[in-house]
Amino acid sequence: MITLNNRALFITICLAPTFTLGDLPETVIDKDALNKPCHVNSIIQEDILICFSKSYLLAQKELNNNYSIAQKQKNVNIRNYLIHQQRQWNKNKFDECLILPEKEVGREGIFEYLQCATDAILKRNSYLKEIYVCGNEPCQFEEPYFFQTIGHDKD
Repeated sequence: MITLNNRALFITICLAPTFTLGDLPETVIDKDALNKPCHVNSIIQEDILICFSKSYLLAQKELNNNYSIAQKQKNVNIRNYLIHQQRQWNKNKFDECLILPEKEVGREGIFEYLQCATDAILKRNSYLKEIYVCGNEPCQFEEPYFFQTIGHDKD
């Protein structure tokens, strides 16, 4: 019975913040994962969490870099469009990612959630690199061309 109570306490401490803070990956990842080794073939939950956390943190770091570059867009209207678009994306970026209760999916549920969140960020990275980032500089567009071909939903 003590093990069950300890396990229940562990689950409550680890997963309750996830549900109450809007299912953000930052509530479950190992924030120091970039400084720890990823043991790919390990079956230990902490090792697996480090690997998933590292993937998420690297993708997030790349996203921040790409967005920082894209924000340097010289055309004010295109830059404002990017900022508006990024804010919209931030509102629902993890909507497709669900954390299911451990009793339904086991410990893998948290890893599936982290993978989904990482995939959402990687997809956004690809989009930013394809449209807004040219090398290490913001892509330069003629405004009419941009809004006719890319920015269809200009407000």
